[in-house]
Amino acid sequence: MKLNSIKNSNQDNNQVEVTEESTPTLSTQKVEPVKEDLSGLTLNEKIEYWKNKYKKIYRTIIDDTTFIWRRLNRNEYASVAFETFSDNKKLDMFEKQFRFCQFCVLYPDNAIEMMNESAGIAPVLADEIVFKSGFSSMFPKTEEVTSADDLSDEDSDKE
Repeated sequence: MKLNSIKNSNQDNNQVEVTEESTPTLSTQKVEPVKEDLSGLTLNEKIEYWKNKYKKIYRTIIDDTTFIWRRLNRNEYASVAFETFSDNKKLDMFEKQFRFCQFCVLYPDNAIEMMNESAGIAPVLADEIVFKSGFSSMFPKTEEVTSADDLSDEDSDKE
């Protein structure tokens, strides 16, 4: 509910009348992650493509592996935030973290497989994604990627 106005209807009795204005509802329609086929492009070309498409992309290094990702948009966030995966709140949060990563992790190509193999990757990346999407506190290990030159030779060899 959004308050549109507050009127003093009777100055002598200090009565206040509150009127309501409808607020547009957030779309909770399920949105699915879309992965584009960028095979054949170098990492530098992929980074330039992602920067043009998403404006800002970021990297997070976990266990010597570089993950490149983008921020969540409003529809993606709503699609996941309002989805119920389980009655167990901890399991539900874990699934939501994984879904955030499915939407946003751009590199490496096998990132989802890596998240399935190592349970801690998705929560760490999801925290970073949520933070840079405007929802949380600081995480010092996240940096914006501006070109492949920002990455070490070891990162470039993994392609």
